[in-house]
Amino acid sequence: MHFDSIQQISERLRNGETTSLALTEHLLERITRFDDDLNAYITVTTDTAIQAAEAAARSVLKSPLRPVSSPTPAATTMAR
Repeated sequence: MHFDSIQQISERLRNGETTSLALTEHLLERITRFDDDLNAYITVTTDTAIQAAEAAARSVLKSPLRPVSSPTPAATTMAR
């Protein structure tokens, strides 16, 4: 999933192949696995990311015809 384009991910979200929560958890797992070596993130807001993904999922349930345009934040990034 991490090599997919945003268009491919949007399609998977739209057709139910994945969820915003599953996507967020996947990305957080990759951050956990690789950030010690990459040192790419100053702050990873895991709880906030999970809450945002759950809110996005609830939003889609309320209005399933709305296009998938809300990003799923996994972390706050800043250049070092």
